[in-house]
Amino acid sequence: MDSPLIQLFGIEKSYPAGEDAFFALKGIDLIITRADFVAVMGPSGSGKSTLLNILGLLDFPTGGRYLLEGADVSALRKKEQALLRSRKIGFVFQSFNLLARTSVEENVELPLLYTALSRQERAHRVDWALQLMGMQDKRRNWPSQLSGGQQQRVAIARALVNHPSIILADEPTGNLDSKTSAEIMNFLQKLNEERAITVVLVTHEHDIAAYSKRWIVLSDGLIVEQFSRNGSSEAAP
Repeated sequence: MDSPLIQLFGIEKSYPAGEDAFFALKGIDLIITRADFVAVMGPSGSGKSTLLNILGLLDFPTGGRYLLEGADVSALRKKEQALLRSRKIGFVFQSFNLLARTSVEENVELPLLYTALSRQERAHRVDWALQLMGMQDKRRNWPSQLSGGQQQRVAIARALVNHPSIILADEPTGNLDSKTSAEIMNFLQKLNEERAITVVLVTHEHDIAAYSKRWIVLSDGLIVEQFSRNGSSEAAP
């Protein structure tokens, strides 16, 4: 059996709402193994992005436990969490989040600026990531000189440059046409299958979710159903 990479136990996320509290997540139990490819689906407001942000250590639960590679990340200090995030997790967003006045290669290098790597090693990793995504000939370009699909390739190169074990993608094809969306999803699928990178994808599109190995459906902050590519399904407890 594959070893767990991510384990969530009773994860809750609440926000003050007057005298009460609004619960975006209401007790999430979830295991994601190494080299899994998971699509998180559900209607707007179901808690998809909140869950992804917690997985990426961009937000923190108000209840429950989150184990990453067996370590309880909630017990770590913020500096330790930031270091873990920079080493283990790559992010891909719908809006690309590239710096407009920064070249392609400088955008890809950004996650490495917070590491102890030498300039030579940083340059080597940037070259590797750009070549992997077929963007090495655009390294001097500004993001505004690229198509949407090219910008998302650069964003994936940036997510890969720190050699993460996990890629978290929040609606990565939301601003792309269907042909370019298929190209981006094929890239993510290839990274998962050939490099054993775990991918967790938030999407509301069933054709995009079809690239994954497993589907998780959220509703009102709860996992209500799970499916796998082999056709098995189970309702959440």
